[in-house]
Amino acid sequence: MKNNTFISIFVAITVFLTATAIPVISQSAGNGGDSFFSMSDLRQSLVFDPASTKFSFVALTTVNVTNIEELYSAVNDPQNAGTQIVIAPGLYMLSENNPRNVARPNGGRIDLLENMSLRGVVGDREAVVIDAINLPPGSYSTPTIDKSGAIRMGRGTNAVEWLTIRNAVNGNGGIETEIAWPGTAYIRIAHIVSTGNLRGIDLRNLGADEAGRVIVAEIVDNDLYGNQRMGLRIANSQQADGGVVSATLSGNRIYNNNNGLVIEAINTSLGRFTVVSSGDRFYQNTIGTAVGGGLRLSSSEVNADGNTTSFEAYGSRFENNNSNGLGIGAAATHHANGTSNNTVKAYLSGCIFGNNAGLDIRATGAESVPESIGSPGTNNHVTLERSPFVTNYIQVFTNSIPDIKGDMNSVTVINR
Repeated sequence: MKNNTFISIFVAITVFLTATAIPVISQSAGNGGDSFFSMSDLRQSLVFDPASTKFSFVALTTVNVTNIEELYSAVNDPQNAGTQIVIAPGLYMLSENNPRNVARPNGGRIDLLENMSLRGVVGDREAVVIDAINLPPGSYSTPTIDKSGAIRMGRGTNAVEWLTIRNAVNGNGGIETEIAWPGTAYIRIAHIVSTGNLRGIDLRNLGADEAGRVIVAEIVDNDLYGNQRMGLRIANSQQADGGVVSATLSGNRIYNNNNGLVIEAINTSLGRFTVVSSGDRFYQNTIGTAVGGGLRLSSSEVNADGNTTSFEAYGSRFENNNSNGLGIGAAATHHANGTSNNTVKAYLSGCIFGNNAGLDIRATGAESVPESIGSPGTNNHVTLERSPFVTNYIQVFTNSIPDIKGDMNSVTVINR
């Protein structure tokens, strides 16, 4: 029973990224303590360059708010596109209706306008608390999405920094990034607490109308804990075919969630993920981190084929998780032959594993759940490269479950 539970959890969160290079972070100082980062394409340790940034938040016009009505007025005013909303210390309770019982725009969610950013008190991520406990399920519904989040991003360049978002229990996550908008979505989420939500941060492309959408994201110095499903998910989902997510993670603490970091292409094909983790900590979750290629759920009528994922971790820690520290799988499916031609490449440098209740590392080329459904698909491949190689990790590598001749699923491990 325990093994079946683990397999179900792993499949339901299998993660999916791709790239051949490691980004370098560049840093540029903005107003009021902001730091905005960009990524290059060099495979080397993370470095800082104060001269450049893709995130153009320097010298933003600011709008100051001191209470919940001012916050709603500011974020829903089209004249405030391109501004930084600066929130005074306090508790901000989101609600479906205003004090006159008139419905708020967007069901009471906070949907950031084009090039808008949201900032609390620099240096104190708990001084500003945005609480979504009073938002009913209907507040998270949009014309194209059944369940979204309390704070939503994705219009041009958006940032959320230095605040707490909590208790989006009726939504999909505390922060969601699936607002469809022309061009690349540049996302920065830094120095926040996200807790008591279904997911802490959900960095995703969702649905056929977001096929081919590109997200470039920085997830920096956040505390993501006590969320029901995942601290951080990075996903292309429900036929967002060809979606691209490139994410730089640095200095985050992701703990005490059902699962920590999950990267997954769900019922989606031809997607691409590039994720780089530097100095992040994944602990006291069920699975610390799950990295995968293609996942076809039992409810889906479409395969998850041709996804590519690259995951690189430098000095990150996968410790004290209640099951596995790191799970890697190119393909997972609840239907026979539901996933094919997926590729995952993982590179670990100077990472720490220990005291995980299950395995430190589990890698599988392809997996059917349950195994009795037969072949999961063909030509799914995991490559894991490690430097330096540490011999005392508890680890299991499996080409295919079930292992059927001719399926050509594989795990290759390279130790430096």
